[in-house]
Amino acid sequence: MDRVFQKDLLKESYAVYPNSLNWKAVLKLYYTFYPDDELGMTEKNLEEFYTKKNRILFSYDTDAGGAIKKDVVDKPPHKLMANMQYLEEHGLIHIKLEYPGQIVPDSIISARGIDFIEDDGGLSAILNTVTVKFDTENIRSLIEAKVLQADIPEEKKTTVVKMMKNASGSVLKKIIDKLIEKAVSDPMIVIKTLGEVLDKAC
Repeated sequence: MDRVFQKDLLKESYAVYPNSLNWKAVLKLYYTFYPDDELGMTEKNLEEFYTKKNRILFSYDTDAGGAIKKDVVDKPPHKLMANMQYLEEHGLIHIKLEYPGQIVPDSIISARGIDFIEDDGGLSAILNTVTVKFDTENIRSLIEAKVLQADIPEEKKTTVVKMMKNASGSVLKKIIDKLIEKAVSDPMIVIKTLGEVLDKAC
């Protein structure tokens, strides 16, 4: 897999979005990376060569007698198709054939591909965000129970529990955020909690 070629293919596809990057442009880009692959076709005869359904590709290998062998090949350049297939499997491009007999596909960048090129996560980051909702009363009850277990004077417990009962949702959210921050600041608490929860889940 050629990461530089893949990224350039995505960039070129993005530049023409929402249209597809047609096969001629795909091949032109490909040959800047692999000028000697297969025939090393020039731009002039690419169209004629790649629009033929059954094409003759001359292999310049020689046989035992020293004669040049000619092989019939009915496939596009391997490196090109491997890289395009890889990008499609990851959902970064769609590849399509526009007409019968077309061998090298056009490339259309996907929404995921655009987000990858932009490197900001895009809408994918927003849409894939997991929102965790807490039941306010359950949280109050949980915190109050911990306060009542604390080794502090009874009047202090009463005061804190009363404040908790009167706390608004936004204040309660701040309390939860702080409690989470305190908990994850201790690596051992994080490891212990993960172990307890994941052991039960698996």
